[in-house]
Amino acid sequence: MFMKRGQIATENLIITGLVLSMVIILFYFSSEYTMSNYRQRQAEDALSNLLITANAVHEMGGGNKDDVIVNVPEDINFLVQEKELVAQDSSGDINASVNTVFNVIGMIPQSEGISKIPVKSINSTLVKIGKWMYLLYLSRSGENFTALPHRFYIYGEDLDMAIKLLVNGVNYPVVPVLHFNDTVIGFDAKTTVFNALPDQIVDYELVVEDGAGVVSNPLILTIYGPTS
Repeated sequence: MFMKRGQIATENLIITGLVLSMVIILFYFSSEYTMSNYRQRQAEDALSNLLITANAVHEMGGGNKDDVIVNVPEDINFLVQEKELVAQDSSGDINASVNTVFNVIGMIPQSEGISKIPVKSINSTLVKIGKWMYLLYLSRSGENFTALPHRFYIYGEDLDMAIKLLVNGVNYPVVPVLHFNDTVIGFDAKTTVFNALPDQIVDYELVVEDGAGVVSNPLILTIYGPTS
């Protein structure tokens, strides 16, 4: 009788342990699912707020801007690409996106928490979200080699004071870059870097880099060699 009671107690203990294990596992996966859904909703809400503000400043026309408050969820990266805003986490579980009828550029803060993000309409086809150095155009897109040296001006957005000019990926040796304000910088194009042989056409890729190592989009400067 004693052995039977001991056996029953052991079996009950095993069953209780199994039940507790199942409850813990179910609770864990339930919590993970709830948290995943919560982050999904946060990501979708953030994208929705960004889209509403981007549409509003676009409708108002070039030069108009506004700020939007978004709550960046934990482990979420926001991507700004062409006509789409995307939210993804490191595992790919969160994947929300919204589309625009205009092009979007920029960089959305990746740090968790509430952020105030500037949104600006650049022109009728382009909206910038967040702070990011963006190059719009050069004062001249091309120049004859025989006209060098020549001062060029670069027009853009959020041009940092600690800016560096890179030509074909290499630091431009003629310094300093002339910083007029956060929308205009200048540089003197020297024949030691910008050159072309007779009847040759050479394209040079220009980007700027800020003090944190963030690089802008490229512009192309074309140099025409002398006519032989």
